[in-house]
Amino acid sequence: WTAQHKEYLRQTRTILGQPALGRVDGTAAILGDRGYVFLFNPNYKQLPAEFSLDGSIGLTQGDKFLLKELYPQTGRILAKPHAGTWRRSDMVQLQLDGTSATVLELVPLAELEKPVVMNAVTVNFAASPIAEMHGTSLSIQHVAGEPGTIDEIGVLLPNHSQTSAVTVNGVKQDFTQKDDYVEVPVRFKGERFAQAQEISVAPAADGSLKGSFLVPQRIFDQLAKRKLSWPIPWTAEDYQSTWLAPERLLLFVQMADAKDTMAVTALLDGQPLPLTRAYSSSRVDPPCFVGFYADLSRITPGTQHTIELRIPQASPGQLQGVFFDNVLPQFTESLAF
Repeated sequence: WTAQHKEYLRQTRTILGQPALGRVDGTAAILGDRGYVFLFNPNYKQLPAEFSLDGSIGLTQGDKFLLKELYPQTGRILAKPHAGTWRRSDMVQLQLDGTSATVLELVPLAELEKPVVMNAVTVNFAASPIAEMHGTSLSIQHVAGEPGTIDEIGVLLPNHSQTSAVTVNGVKQDFTQKDDYVEVPVRFKGERFAQAQEISVAPAADGSLKGSFLVPQRIFDQLAKRKLSWPIPWTAEDYQSTWLAPERLLLFVQMADAKDTMAVTALLDGQPLPLTRAYSSSRVDPPCFVGFYADLSRITPGTQHTIELRIPQASPGQLQGVFFDNVLPQFTESLAF
């Protein structure tokens, strides 16, 4: 890919600033009216990314564009809210999952010959999202999204088509149409559990931080499948590295500029929860200390759990949050009613 796109990559420029706690970073490689944008969220917390479709990313030509996702959701077309297509000088605003990378392709809008489905994820590449007009009725099939989320599924129509009714995955839905763009809010069935899922904790009267969470069964199914796919005989020493044995459901208490001498304690469902110090190095190295982790692989799925943290030596803002690790996004075509 690099060899085939070297003329674009010669134009690479940094956008969004340098990598840092609490912000995303990225690069753009644009040649004329098309090219690529690479976005990175090195934080565990979900964060916004904003960039303009103009000279700040190297875009100097063209008027109307499509924004295609190449990674992680190959083939998804990201719509401009309430319009579908993007114009030069538009501001793109995205939410990036924690510890994620996103690659986008910017292409000029060509003349449409058939409806284009936008904001929909593909779960089976043998049956990608598709939209068809039957008279004035619009049928959208094979649309997927994350369980427990509401997505604005869009369809860009050719030939100034007018729509009187819309179904998504066979279910009739409310919709709005503005010019050639149809927008349909769709809720997907299930409980949300995102990549780097955060547990919301709040201060309690006794000085502790308390929160609750539920881990769906499908998360444990994902981890079990990974273990079968990677049957590596991990050693006891391997388990001391958080980035090894990825079939574990790890809980990460992320700290900024912390010291590994901090006395942090935790309770899970009222019982002591052992915390292990986490380092970004392969060996114990105090300057590389990043927080604490616990292995929650054996907790009961589908059940509400409580957590309580005590961090007596933390400065304001030092705790970045409490997050799950080793979980990848999952998608479904099942809709909630």
